[in-house]
Formats: sequence, C-alpha cells, structure tokens
Amino acid sequence: MKRTDFYRSAVESLGIFPTINFVIQKRRRSDLLRLTSKHLDHAVIARRGTSDLGVFNQILIEREYRCLDDLRNPDVILDLGANAGYSSAYFLSRFPSCTLIAVEPDPGNFALLQRNVQPYGDRCKTLQAAIWPRKERLSFDRRTMMQGAEWGRRIEANDDSVPVAAVTMPELIALAGQQRISLLKIDIEGSESALFSSACDEWIDHVDNIVIELHGDHAERTFHAAIERRGFALSHCGELTVCRSG
Repeated sequence: MKRTDFYRSAVESLGIFPTINFVIQKRRRSDLLRLTSKHLDHAVIARRGTSDLGVFNQILIEREYRCLDDLRNPDVILDLGANAGYSSAYFLSRFPSCTLIAVEPDPGNFALLQRNVQPYGDRCKTLQAAIWPRKERLSFDRRTMMQGAEWGRRIEANDDSVPVAAVTMPELIALAGQQRISLLKIDIEGSESALFSSACDEWIDHVDNIVIELHGDHAERTFHAAIERRGFALSHCGELTVCRSG
C-alpha cells in the first residue's frame, strides 16, 4: 500500500488526531508506543520492533472485524489468541454491555494484553493459556519464537521443557458463567485443527457466532466439517471466515 493510501485509510479508520498521534509515536525512539483510535475507549500500548504495529494496523486501521459491528448486544465474547489485546479492546469498546474472556499463551503478549484491557475493569478476564480440546502438556513450536513473530506463535503437544497451560472450551464456558457464548473469536495459528476435532461436539452448540482465521487446507476441512448442518450462515471478510446464527 502506498504511503498516501495508508494515511488516508488511517484517517478514515482511526480519526485525524489519532493518526497524527500514530505518526508521532512511530517517530519517537521509545520502546513503547501509546496508540489511540476513535474505535477504542482507551489508548493501547504497542512494542517497537515486534509484530504489534502490524496487528494494530489489521484491527484498527484495516478494521478486519468490521463485519461484526452490527451484532446486537452480545453478552459474552471469547477472544482466543488475543495477542496484545487490540481485538479485545475493540470488542469491549464496540459492545459496551459485553463481558470478554481473553486467552493468550505467549508470556510477552499476555503481559501487554493485561495492560491494554486493564481500563475495562472486571468486564474483561484474561487467561495465560492455549485453547486445546483436552488437558495435556503443550509447548511453543520453537520455529515461531523469533523476534517480530509475536502474532504467529504456534502451539504443539509434546514434552518440551517450556510448558504452556492448556484450557478447554467447556472450562471457558464455565468461567464465563453463562450457557451461551455470543461471539467466539479465534486466531490461534493452526491450532483450530485440533480445537474443531470431534471433541467440539460437546460445546459448539453453545456458540451463537464465530469469527475465525483458518490456517491451511486441513484446518479449513476440519472446521467446515464441524459446523456443517449447525445452522450457521457463512460469509467471509478479508482473511476471516464468519459464522452467524441463522
């Protein structure tokens, strides 16, 4: 995208003054950038030299979740793969009556996630864990642990020395304290293949709407087999697959 097109899009999406702030923050030498948007109730923090700015651009400038803006009064939102918290902050701002559970396994991302959703108080719970269909020992795929790939951490099941906590969907539904999940947002870098295995039958009918980024042909086949004949209306928004209650 040309620079002029980028700034035109930024002004339209963020607002004039947040775009000016964005430019100023990028030019400063600080390791932490304080970013604002007309679509956020509170500023968020980004780490220089990481993938944070790319994620911020996707969510707040390209507005990849705009396809959900017309949801009517969602009650409970689960943000699986919450990263630095920009999608969580977007949903909490867009839907002021919702509560949200944000799940993120990476320690650095999780620390920033907590900071970015702190202004929303008890409307948001955070959990440092990876979503998985069962309780077992997990770890990070070391090939995704390089600097600048914070948005692409992958999880695998093995006996690695750096464990990652696993949390299941039934556990999250119990934590939410509600029988229905209004919106399930999923961006978990390929782990959706495991999540939507046959084990999903015990929870998927408790979910009203799903927005998911699918990674690869196997994930697509597994996901579509899981939601088949469950009454969802399917559409696409950029890289996202959107499943709305029929």
